[in-house]
Amino acid sequence: MIGLGESLALLSALFHASGGIFIKSIKSKISAFQITAFRFWIATPCLLLLTFFSVEISELPNIPLIPLLLIVLATIINTAGILLFTTAIMKGRVGITYTTSTSMMIFFSLLWGILLKIDTISLWAIIGSIFILTGVYLVNRTNNSNQPKIDKKIIFLPIMAALLWSVGLILTDFSLKEIEPMITATIRALIPAIGFTIWILITKKEISISNLTLKDKSFMGASSLLGLGSSLSFIFALSLTRPSITVILNSVSPIFAVLLSFIFLKEKLSLHQIIGVLISISGTMVIVIMI
Repeated sequence: MIGLGESLALLSALFHASGGIFIKSIKSKISAFQITAFRFWIATPCLLLLTFFSVEISELPNIPLIPLLLIVLATIINTAGILLFTTAIMKGRVGITYTTSTSMMIFFSLLWGILLKIDTISLWAIIGSIFILTGVYLVNRTNNSNQPKIDKKIIFLPIMAALLWSVGLILTDFSLKEIEPMITATIRALIPAIGFTIWILITKKEISISNLTLKDKSFMGASSLLGLGSSLSFIFALSLTRPSITVILNSVSPIFAVLLSFIFLKEKLSLHQIIGVLISISGTMVIVIMI
């Protein structure tokens, strides 16, 4: 039966897909570095406020050192993955980027879980993940006669992002045993926000959104808030259920991306995409009901 952890993993997937749609909708000239930096700068104050009102501040100095170092390392690795993923969205196709990153994220996460002997994968989880990946493939299958060739260099970006995210996932899961989810989420935003600020001060790199239209600014703001929601949902899901289940359920983000692009960007759905959506939803149901 579906629980809170599984629901949060699915909600994280929805927010993640929605954020990508907004990023792709930005028409003004802006780099992945700028988008990623502003997303963290917007998320950090929100998370600091939430932490201040929901966590006992006096307990912060008592955070164990090793888990803290693990979450710091995981944050650095995860941020590198976000930069690669954002670049892939801006330069490539949204569907292909989501498909590649989510599929490889599952593969790498399951691989790490088996190699490190930290997770047990049930038969139903394997069956459900196969359904999801099959559906994701159908949703994003291209028609060579109607669509341009896929740049292999662009595909490499989400693969590397998935590898980095899978490593960050394992490290974050270890740290969540000792650190509260809200504190973990705040650290994951605060460190990149500080890091981007220091980098800009050292390199004297100019970063501004003054050249963006009001519409594009609103798109970037919405993407930032959705990224915040996705991160919070994912962290709490990870603390409530197994890493493999969180990743598998989070992998339906391409399905949400296709549906949202159909609704808001007026992109058409082909028959095999509709079938893919149904197959992926079936795989999700197998996981949440049978596990």
